[in-house]
Amino acid sequence: MTIYQSVTLSVSLLISASFAYAGEKVDRTMEVAPSGSLYIDNTRGQLIVEGWDKPQIQLQGELDDSARKLIFKRKGNKSMIKVVMKGMSHRGHGSELKVFIPRDTRVRFRGVDTDYIVKDLNARVEGHTINGDLTVKNVHGKINLSSVSGEVKVVKSSGLTRVESVSGKVNLSGEFKEARLKSMSGNIMVNIDQTMKLKVENVSGDTAINGYLKSNANIHLNSVSGSIHYKAAGEFNGKCQIASQFGGKIHNELTEDKPWGELLEQRKLKFVSGDGSGMLVMNTVSGSVTLDK
Repeated sequence: MTIYQSVTLSVSLLISASFAYAGEKVDRTMEVAPSGSLYIDNTRGQLIVEGWDKPQIQLQGELDDSARKLIFKRKGNKSMIKVVMKGMSHRGHGSELKVFIPRDTRVRFRGVDTDYIVKDLNARVEGHTINGDLTVKNVHGKINLSSVSGEVKVVKSSGLTRVESVSGKVNLSGEFKEARLKSMSGNIMVNIDQTMKLKVENVSGDTAINGYLKSNANIHLNSVSGSIHYKAAGEFNGKCQIASQFGGKIHNELTEDKPWGELLEQRKLKFVSGDGSGMLVMNTVSGSVTLDK
């Protein structure tokens, strides 16, 4: 690299991480590798990430009124977008940004009062926010998401998925080899039509699943102080094992099989329907279980 090229590169990186004016309009682009990675840190507002077919990252939108600096840079195959705030006192409504990235770019993000929407990617997506909603749509790869008090929605996606939420809803639908969902004080809703393995752990929230139980699928649902409801689609072909303790009732409208009681107010139900190729296990403490068509 010549001295001129080195100076040009240094100036380019300096400009990409320059100071920003409050409420500044943003429209920046940089060339990147098609299969690199992107880290995003936006304290509050909304950030939309959308995949496209260009070997570029393009950032557009408006910065928070309390933004001090925008970092928009690349080093090798790694890129970063970070909105740096002015201290702890924040005015305005947050940054409203949209970023276009190559579809095979891996994405990692974080936020506080931030909503993230990520769509149309064929790569790993992982991130968390505290008081914001997370939406992932048409993403095919490993997905790992968490939110404290926001809704997490993963739709029309596939791969291996892990979602955790403290007091927000979790909504999942797509073609998943394996999915693990955890919630405390939040409801969980899942369509299992294309899911091979699902494990749900829910405390003080209701769990509702619907759809067709695939051949060799393994669906395992656990709940404490919350109800579980399964609405079947088409013929149910699987083994079913249900246990409910400490006052929880079992309602079976799917077959003619009836639950029976044991000690400690425990109710159980086991049956095999159709070819028995799938597995559905549901356990609840102080919550009811319902099966219907």
